[in-house]
Amino acid sequence: MPCLLLLLVLAYETTAVYYQMNDAKAILSHAHLVKATNNFVHEMQKERGMSAGFLGAKGKKFVAQLAKQRQQVDSRLQTLKQVIEQHELNELIAGELQQLMVSLNKREQIRQQVDLFAIETQDMLAYYTNNNKTVLALNAELAKQTSSKTISQQLVTLYAFSLAKEQAGIERAVLSNVFSQDEFSGSLYQRFIQLVNTQDNYTAVSQALALSNFTQEITRLLSSPQQREVERFRQSALAKNANFAIEATAWFDAATQRINQLKQTETVLLGQIQQTAQTLHFNNVINLLVYVVITLLALAITAAIYFCLRSTQQQAGAINHIIDQVISQSDLTQDIPIICQDDLGRAASNINRVLGKFRSDLLVFQQYAEQVATATQETSVAVEQSSRNLTLLKQDITSIAGAVEQMSACIQDVSNHMLDGSANVKRATEDTEKGSYAVESAVSEIQKLAEDVTSLGSTIDNLNSSVVNISGMVEVISSVSEQTNLLALNAAIEAARAGDQGRGFTVVAEEVRNLAFRTQESTEEISGNVNALQQGAKEAYNVIELGKQRAMDAVGSAENITAVLKSIVNNMRSIDTVTETVSSAANEQNYVIREINSNICRIDEQATENVVGAQQIASSANQLAEIANSMHDIVLAYKVK
Repeated sequence: MPCLLLLLVLAYETTAVYYQMNDAKAILSHAHLVKATNNFVHEMQKERGMSAGFLGAKGKKFVAQLAKQRQQVDSRLQTLKQVIEQHELNELIAGELQQLMVSLNKREQIRQQVDLFAIETQDMLAYYTNNNKTVLALNAELAKQTSSKTISQQLVTLYAFSLAKEQAGIERAVLSNVFSQDEFSGSLYQRFIQLVNTQDNYTAVSQALALSNFTQEITRLLSSPQQREVERFRQSALAKNANFAIEATAWFDAATQRINQLKQTETVLLGQIQQTAQTLHFNNVINLLVYVVITLLALAITAAIYFCLRSTQQQAGAINHIIDQVISQSDLTQDIPIICQDDLGRAASNINRVLGKFRSDLLVFQQYAEQVATATQETSVAVEQSSRNLTLLKQDITSIAGAVEQMSACIQDVSNHMLDGSANVKRATEDTEKGSYAVESAVSEIQKLAEDVTSLGSTIDNLNSSVVNISGMVEVISSVSEQTNLLALNAAIEAARAGDQGRGFTVVAEEVRNLAFRTQESTEEISGNVNALQQGAKEAYNVIELGKQRAMDAVGSAENITAVLKSIVNNMRSIDTVTETVSSAANEQNYVIREINSNICRIDEQATENVVGAQQIASSANQLAEIANSMHDIVLAYKVK
């Protein structure tokens, strides 16, 4: 729009300058016309003066000069017609010139009347004067029609100066007639006075209207010798009404020289008018050329801007099209065509680079998304399997805890029996030390003791069986600990595969593995204690078997009862020591079993927590799998190849 407005302004200014150039061209034509008309009027003024002198002298003077002057007038008229034909004039001036030509066509008739003295001087003067006024009026009309203030002022000045010159010509004709007749006849004196005053007025007006350079010419004219010579003739005419003793030709020559001087001054003004018109025309032509060049440059710039904007618009359209495809269809396979090399074209090139980067990255993302989706699915399956395994492990640990609790109760019973046995042994020893008060009583007691020992053997067998069961349970606990450690290792591996999402489960897996390690250490300690308990039970069993054999021997050998009783006392003391040892070992084993039970309870609690954590991890893994699948679907939605 700014370029179009500039073009409109330039078109308006160019049109205005074009009209000004045409106006200047018309002014230049007017200047040529004014010059031709003034030259014609100058010759007409001479013919008018000579005709007046010829009439006043009754054909005795100005005969030869008048004939030549008529030829000059005809020549100037022909030149004027050529100027009129060469220049286009408006209808008003053309109409006035046409009427002038009709009037001038009567000049031959007027000339014949002058030659035959068949016309009055006033009528002859009126004919020439009216034609001259008609011609000079064109200057005023041209001054109205021109648009240049300077030329208009110069034409008005020329019009006033030409009127003064016209009055001088009439004065020349009047005094030529007066000096030829040697008197003022009729109203010629008043006419002479009027002509002199009119000349002075027109000269003053032209001097007032003239530009500075022409004012100097008028001032020089008024102080010229020709002006002073005319003033001398005027004074002679004003001094008398007749008998002037002045030759009409002398006056005519002096007036003609002054009129010629006026003509030269008028020619200077015409030259200034022509120079001004030519300068104005030249300046307007230059201005027109400048405006045309500026308009062409503006058109070129506008065209360049238009094509640039068009290419920019096309580039923007291409960018919008590709961006719309990327947004609506997720299509990254197409590049933006580079239409222009401006900032928008460089931006399109950078967008292509960004799209290329997106394509390469999305290809990698698609591959990673597939891998993540696959790994996440596998992780989810593994976590679910781990959760099921941990649930089973929790059930097994709960069963182990129950078994350990039962084993602890059994060991407590064994310990109680051992304490009871130790008390019985002490009492038997005390009774034996008091003496053998009766063999039968002793035998009976020994038999009872044998039975008790037999019962103790059974109890020891039961204890040994319980210890064997404890050993089996310890092996089960060890196996569970190894399986827990293996599960913790698998959980750590799966957590490592899950990356950042599996960090929490990694900590849980590490705690489970540490717990399994501590459980294994406790199991090894329990195994050592159980082995020691088995070894003590075997020794106690052996001792009991030996006591039983000796009791049987005592029953069989009553006569050695004293020795046997002593031996029994000693053995009972040993048994008491062993019993105390077994009882202490049983108490320690009971304490260890309680510790195992406490650890297993903690393992059970941790297993419960692991199950909850595994379920949470499984839920997170499922959610992660869903996110990975969604991300995989979103990434696959982009067309990159």
